[in-house]
Amino acid sequence: MFCPLSSWAKVSHESPKDQQIVNRIERYTQKAKLVDIYSYHTKTSAQIDALIERLFDANQVSSVDQELFEAYRKSHNQTGFHLVPELYVNTLVSDAKPSRFLQSDALLNPLLNEKEGGRYLDSGTYFNIEPRLIVENQNFISLDLWPRFVWHDDAWHAKWFQYALKLGVGNLELAVGKIHFQWGQGRYSRMMFGGSQKALPMVRLQNVEPVDLDGFLSFLGQGRFTLFVARMDENQVLPHSTLIGERIAFEISPRFELGLAQSIQIGGSGYPDIPWYENVGEVIGFRTDPNSTNFTNRNAQIDFRWKFPQFYDLNVFGELFIEDCCTINFDKNIGQSIGLEIPDLGDRHQTRLGAEFLRTTYAYNLHSEYLSGFIYEGVSLGHHIGSDSVGYYFYVDQSLGSKTDHELAFAFELRQVGEYTSRKKDIRTKFPDFEKREYRYRFNYTIQTRLMTHIIAKVLAGYERVQNFDYIDAQDENFFVGSVELGYQW
Repeated sequence: MFCPLSSWAKVSHESPKDQQIVNRIERYTQKAKLVDIYSYHTKTSAQIDALIERLFDANQVSSVDQELFEAYRKSHNQTGFHLVPELYVNTLVSDAKPSRFLQSDALLNPLLNEKEGGRYLDSGTYFNIEPRLIVENQNFISLDLWPRFVWHDDAWHAKWFQYALKLGVGNLELAVGKIHFQWGQGRYSRMMFGGSQKALPMVRLQNVEPVDLDGFLSFLGQGRFTLFVARMDENQVLPHSTLIGERIAFEISPRFELGLAQSIQIGGSGYPDIPWYENVGEVIGFRTDPNSTNFTNRNAQIDFRWKFPQFYDLNVFGELFIEDCCTINFDKNIGQSIGLEIPDLGDRHQTRLGAEFLRTTYAYNLHSEYLSGFIYEGVSLGHHIGSDSVGYYFYVDQSLGSKTDHELAFAFELRQVGEYTSRKKDIRTKFPDFEKREYRYRFNYTIQTRLMTHIIAKVLAGYERVQNFDYIDAQDENFFVGSVELGYQW
């Protein structure tokens, strides 16, 4: 049976803002040299420690990663209560303007906010200071305080990026706070909680380390689960509604992973006063009165990753995103993404190549009652591309020695594929200012290096051309972004 208490794991803070260590560890998972559930991209410090130890124990660490992983091990040997300080300082300059969604009140600006947790949406100059303070005893407790101090629009703003109190017992971790996380198989095509969304105020329960399933579930291999209950913001049709998220994933073999996820939006101001058992029924998908108004906003996802070591460690992965709207059909409420990735071409730079395709339907993240859709504080909880859209993504990254990584990423996005819905209603009737589909061509270049063991520098440069910006015919824009960051961590 599935028993999350079957082993003892450490409780610790989420991984640092810089993902250099996580990206390098994930390469071993992609090459089937490390058994780990890939689709949980947000790893804790203790999880990273355990994965690196397993790589050293199996003598799998490459010469390129040896120095970096050794430095990480030496800086993570604390016992008892200890303090973990981090500090990030960056400046970002861009003229990229946010664009709207036709069907909701969300904004998008992928040139600035790709996997940035909702930090940047508007054009202008940002000066950003993020001190982070963690106090923890990995045997049972972790407190993570991560504020932001931002200068933008000629004024300083103080905000929380994340704060969390975690308690652990056995292999279970209970977290309370405002938490940012990433799920999914793709790098740029994740359809649910892909990393561009803002942190959510929540209560979350999950098992820290994968556990072996036995009995009649033994064919599923190892498994992890997550359950959270989050409070949405007031900018909803039913303000302060509740978002329930669930994910369970299985490492069936070192070569194959399968994941299932679901999110349900329910309740809020103006929600019908119904018995508690009917609310439970709504959450599990059973409605006592099939003719009643549908006040729940539900979507689900099935994802997979299949690894082929005999073909240059080729990874084939995908996500199938299912909306609860109406009758099931691919045109209306089943979106999908698919990708190919070679994690290491075998050269001295550990070159990784990837290509991804994304297609959303016109019902993606939409609902008849929750007209704000799958949105929190103006940012989509799903993919930024929005409904009825297509995206193509290509990327190459390399490790230039033990301390430096860089990546070049390209994107082509077509937003609002059909001027007519599948019901043959002219979209311009509902949105009179719609004139033309929006086309986006984008590239980003990022390089990061460790100047010292605890000091990391990161530089980003990007360009985006948008045709028919905001769906206005011939309103074409050229956007640029540049950013420099220094960080202290570990």
